[in-house]
Amino acid sequence: ERDTERDTERDTERDRERARARDVEARQTADRHTVMNTVGILVLLVGVCIATEEFGEDVTEQHFKRMATMLGVEEGGEATKALWYTTTAMIPMRDGVELYTVIYLPAAPDGVTTFPIVLDRTPYGADATAGLVGALYLPQGYGIAAQDMRGRYKSQGEWSFWSKSADDSFDTIAWLSAQSYSSGDVFGFGISADGN
Repeated sequence: ERDTERDTERDTERDRERARARDVEARQTADRHTVMNTVGILVLLVGVCIATEEFGEDVTEQHFKRMATMLGVEEGGEATKALWYTTTAMIPMRDGVELYTVIYLPAAPDGVTTFPIVLDRTPYGADATAGLVGALYLPQGYGIAAQDMRGRYKSQGEWSFWSKSADDSFDTIAWLSAQSYSSGDVFGFGISADGN
C-alpha cells in the first residue's frame, strides 16, 4: 500500500514537472514570437525610412494605407478616427529653431486623457516614421511623437548630423512632458540614425 502511495506521489510530481516545463516552453516561444514580430516591424520601419529618403514623401501616403491595413481599418474612415488622433507641432528649440513633429494619441479608453509618449527623432521623415511607430505603440496606450531632426524635411535649421541632437532631444522631451496630453513620461525609440 505504501509503495502504491509513493508511486502515485512520484507520478504526480513528474506530471507537475512536465506541466511546468511545458509552461516555460510556451512562454519562451511566445517571447521569441514577440521579438520576431518586433524585429519584422523595425525592418519595415527602416525600409519605409529609406524609401522615403530615396523616393520622397509620396511614400508616406502608401505607408498610411499599409498601417490602416495592418490595424484592420479603412484609412481615413470613421474607424481610423476612433483609433487615434493626429496633430502636428513645430516645437521650439533653445536657439529659436522649430522642429516639425507628428503626434499621434490613442483614442481615450475609459476616460484616460494623458499618455506616456514614445519619441522617435529621425532624419528620414517624421510623416513616414510616425505611423509605423504608432502601429507598434498606439494599441498599447502610448502616444507617439515622430520628429524631423534639425534641417531635415519640414524642420527648420541646418542639418549637421548629430551636433545639436542632445540639446534638441532635451528640449523636445521637456516640451512633450509639459503638454496636457502627456503623463510626463517620454521614452526614446529608434534604431540606427533614429536611435541616436
